[in-house]
Amino acid sequence: MSKKILRPLLSIAAIGLQFVPGLGTIAALGLKIGVGALAGIALGVGSALLLRPKVPRVSPNATDRLTVTLDPGARRKIAFGHTALATDNRYQGYTGTDQEYVEWIVAVASHTCEAIEEIWFDSTKAWSASGGVTSTYSGYLTVETRNPGTSGNGISIDSVWTSTCTLTGCAYVHLRFKVTGNSKKAESPFSSAIPTRVTIRGKGALLPDLREDGVDPDDQTTWDWFSDDSGRNPAWQLLFYLLGWRINGKLAVGRGIRSDRIDLDSFITAANLCDEPVTKAGGGTEPRYRSDALFSEDDDPSLVIGCLCDAMNAVIRDSGGKIGVYVRHNDLATPVCAFTEADIIGDDEWQQTPPIDQTVNITRGRFVDASDAGLYQLVDYPEVSIDSVDGIDRIDPFDLPCVQSASQAQRLAKQRLQRSQYRGVFQAKFNYRAWQVNLGDVVTLSHSALGWEDKLFRVAGTSIGLNGVVDLILKEENEAIYAWDAEEAAPVTPAAPTAYDPTKSAFNQALDDIELTPGPQGDPGPPGADANGLIVTGDRSQITYDGSGSLSPSTQTTTLTAQGSNLPAFGTGASAIVWTVRRADGTPINPSHLADASEIGAGYSHYGAWSHRLDNWTDSVGTLTVVAAATQPSVPLPFWDVSDTDTATASFRRITRTGILTANSATYAVTCYVAKTTGKTTRCRLFFNFTGGTALAYSVLFNSTTGVLVDGATQGTATGIDVQDCGDCWRIGFLASNNGTNTGYDMRFYPAASGLTGGTDVTKTGTETVTGFQVHDSSALFVGYAETGNITGAPWSVMRSPVVSISAANFDSDRGTTNGLTITAAASVAPNGSTPGRLVYGSWPLTKSQDGADGLSVAELTIYQRSGSTPSTPTGGSYDFATKTLTPPSGWSTSRTTGSNPLYESRGTAAIAGTSGTAEPTWAGVAASAQDGQATNVVYTRSETQPSTPSPSSGVPTGCYDDPGSVPDGPGLIWAFFGTRPTPSANWTWQTAKRVEGQDGISPVLVDLDPGTSIVIACNADGSVKSGQLPVDFAVTARQGIAIDIDDITIDSSAGCTTSVSGDVISITAISADTGGFNATISAGDQEVPVAASFTTARDGGAGGGTSASDTSGTNVTSGTYAAIGNEITINASATGKLKLNLTGSYKVANVTGKTITLQTKIQIKPAAGSYSDVSGTEKTGTESAVVVINETTGQTKATNGGVNGSGPYTVTGLSAGASYVIRRMARKSSGTADATDSCFLTLTAEQVS
Repeated sequence: MSKKILRPLLSIAAIGLQFVPGLGTIAALGLKIGVGALAGIALGVGSALLLRPKVPRVSPNATDRLTVTLDPGARRKIAFGHTALATDNRYQGYTGTDQEYVEWIVAVASHTCEAIEEIWFDSTKAWSASGGVTSTYSGYLTVETRNPGTSGNGISIDSVWTSTCTLTGCAYVHLRFKVTGNSKKAESPFSSAIPTRVTIRGKGALLPDLREDGVDPDDQTTWDWFSDDSGRNPAWQLLFYLLGWRINGKLAVGRGIRSDRIDLDSFITAANLCDEPVTKAGGGTEPRYRSDALFSEDDDPSLVIGCLCDAMNAVIRDSGGKIGVYVRHNDLATPVCAFTEADIIGDDEWQQTPPIDQTVNITRGRFVDASDAGLYQLVDYPEVSIDSVDGIDRIDPFDLPCVQSASQAQRLAKQRLQRSQYRGVFQAKFNYRAWQVNLGDVVTLSHSALGWEDKLFRVAGTSIGLNGVVDLILKEENEAIYAWDAEEAAPVTPAAPTAYDPTKSAFNQALDDIELTPGPQGDPGPPGADANGLIVTGDRSQITYDGSGSLSPSTQTTTLTAQGSNLPAFGTGASAIVWTVRRADGTPINPSHLADASEIGAGYSHYGAWSHRLDNWTDSVGTLTVVAAATQPSVPLPFWDVSDTDTATASFRRITRTGILTANSATYAVTCYVAKTTGKTTRCRLFFNFTGGTALAYSVLFNSTTGVLVDGATQGTATGIDVQDCGDCWRIGFLASNNGTNTGYDMRFYPAASGLTGGTDVTKTGTETVTGFQVHDSSALFVGYAETGNITGAPWSVMRSPVVSISAANFDSDRGTTNGLTITAAASVAPNGSTPGRLVYGSWPLTKSQDGADGLSVAELTIYQRSGSTPSTPTGGSYDFATKTLTPPSGWSTSRTTGSNPLYESRGTAAIAGTSGTAEPTWAGVAASAQDGQATNVVYTRSETQPSTPSPSSGVPTGCYDDPGSVPDGPGLIWAFFGTRPTPSANWTWQTAKRVEGQDGISPVLVDLDPGTSIVIACNADGSVKSGQLPVDFAVTARQGIAIDIDDITIDSSAGCTTSVSGDVISITAISADTGGFNATISAGDQEVPVAASFTTARDGGAGGGTSASDTSGTNVTSGTYAAIGNEITINASATGKLKLNLTGSYKVANVTGKTITLQTKIQIKPAAGSYSDVSGTEKTGTESAVVVINETTGQTKATNGGVNGSGPYTVTGLSAGASYVIRRMARKSSGTADATDSCFLTLTAEQVS
């Protein structure tokens, strides 16, 4: 929703356009801001910053690094953290007497690395720096590392890759594979193929951790790994990227921004926040943010910066004209400024909630699995979600290619989803007090009209006008966003709505000044009557009856409590409690059953405050002295001291209570409370006896001082024996089962028992004192229909769980259609000294519900009419429910009609009992459905100050232009006028000018090579270059918005060729290998731009008869059916009838956005006069060639190479010795959106082997 106060003054686009301080520095990141800033900034602020987070992209290198591809011209790579390094195969050669060795030069990074640790082929470890080659590949694999390559540590492979090919400044690996067995019975693990799924694990770039002594951002010799806190810290990785890494003083990777243009203090703060420990949900801690990734110089700067910022929940900010980084964290406790309505000039706008289609409720994506099982594949992390406000899930895809911790990925996803719940935006013009705030500052705002007091915001946009007025965009903040700053267990919660608080209005706040005094006190009312009786409470049950003989459910269960209210103390008179299920008219339902072991259980939790003093002692000779002791807090009645002071025999016995049972086989809970004894050991016996049939006796003997069972014995089959310490007393209990015959029971307690069996009391001779015994009895209350016993004290209560079995017949026609059923509890009690007994009762209803009558069929209808004015509300028409046909009222239509007048619609409903028949609809009001809008136009002019608004005009105003590109150069910036007009014949009405061109910054320099960065040089069959192919001249041009002069060209390295520089041209003057290229640095516009170019040779087919043959040629692949491409080669089989074949090369798709292609290739062979057949095992699927965006601002794209690697060589046997054979390459389209390749050059090799 959006709440507007008066009229909207600011728009997101307008404020976004004016947010330009320090823009020149930002431009150095490769983010162009110029004539097209209108869309870039308005959408950037309006959509990405204020509403929905921008979906990050993933560098192709996150997956490309897991597969080796032969690409001599591969772009330079940057490795950060502890991760999988690059696998760019810069050279492949065959060596050995029989070419039994295949040798690779694999570049892993274009800078020094901390360590190259392990190499894995597929899912098997092949080599480690600490242990060397593993047993699986021992004797067949040689590994050498160079970190970095220097002029003195080159590796010589053959005449092409000599020791002078050093990849200076780059980290690389030399791999040497032996493809033949070391003996006749041995077979090389590489005999069939060399794996292309290769993982090189290591620690990446050395970083400028400014917290360490002596580290200078301008001197990379002081940079180091230091520790994981430095090497894996995303803040230092981002600083490395911005500063760039130089080799021999030339920029190799990164942006090359001067350190004085960077807010270095902000990076120190960010690094410290990344290092702080976070508590993990499963225990332990981890640093808040870590980053491990691989990037290429081909990656757009916004992608690299975005991925690193995503890994640490950070944003790039303009910090006083410098580049700063801010890690989002909870700094809400220290607002920079507290604004009130008095600080607002003019109107304001509050947009609380964006459109629902922009409201996401699920965040999910992928992170990098760095385990030995995953080997740096992108896998899903657990998605984070909350309930959708309208039941429709909306997904926010959030990949984290720099994150290797599942818990960190989920913390970042939670924060992203939680932040998306708070997207309210407030915008207004503020007075001079807003000068003190900067982008990203926390402020508060009190606004009585909106009911706010110190509501938290963060500054999302700011601009100071020439009149001193400050335009501010404030984005809503909340503590909940930062719940994962210190731990990961908190759930994501929906945002609480911003409620209007009327107490904050100026009118209500003024009421605080009014003094309130109490009025006169009224006369007291008459005293209320004492209530007494039986109160029944419990869980409400409901029985559903459908009126046709079905009852659901047939058994109702509830827990009930009956409690005496305002009752006098009761003495020894007989009492009875009866539970009965009755109809509404009071008649009982039989049979019914209340309570058995299934609802009592073994916990003895259902007890009441029934208490029995031990005042019924007997003495066969003499008398006993009974003295009341202090009342104990756990029981309502006092304890008693009983003393026998004569020398005769005394009998101590107490019959606790008796009761009436139902003759069943139920199990009953028997419990009592016994005061603790001190200073002596007393054995107590709790006795329970079923009576009235075949008697059953149960006893438990225990120590009333320690609460321990004596001798571990029981009488009968008592189970579930339980003694609980209740403070000043013990609770003793067990379960006793009836045998189906007994209808009553008695329960006794012996305070000084000799054993478990027998009915005699313990007798004593001489003086005996029993101190503190009292039985607080809760045994087996109301276990059947009725129970009787001696009740003493008030109030009292019992809790039972009646199970009521009721049939549909109980709901008969004359009784079951009104009020349902009722459980009634009645107690017949006899007050002390009173007769007869007194009846108290209470009840609990069982509610009965019954199906209602058939409902109505309802149809929602819409009708349409075109009219020059709003039509009146329609009446009439009809709707046939059987045929679902609407007959509209006169003048209305059931569908949208054509015409020039506005289209109106009316909605209504028709209802009818049942599913067929015709009804007249009831129509609601009429509303416009569609009508002509206003045309819009934008014109542009250049001015050093804001130009005045043009008068209404039929065309482009004087001095303005239809597009920004037509505006002449000159002083000042480009401004835009937005115009509208209702009809083509009306004049344009122009709005106030808005500046659309940013302040001058440093645009990136773009360098092009003509004829491109990858060329083919035609050669004869013997490898000699054909006439006219050399030299190859690369014309170098540079643009910085417009063409600019080139200051210098430096050749950094070359392979397989000789190069020279003349003016703005780089030339390859000679070649010494079938593949090669050069790397150069172009200086222009005060920037250094690295470039590279590569070449391959295309040989004519040989005449045959030699020991080896090779051809590089190709034809575009245009079909999904195999076709021969390139030249055939002819060669004689060896004396043993063998040939070794291989096929490698690359192809590209046309540079058209969205196009991809993947090829499938194979080798065929035939005798000179025979037919072709496939060479087994040579059919392979290449890697994809795709068109990718390399500059988001300009939309510039490029096509990546698709690779063909036959994974050979393949040895063909069984040929006729010395006979001539013809070999060709076959290719077809395997998959992709393109119909054909744009280029395809494959190298086919063949050689004789013995």
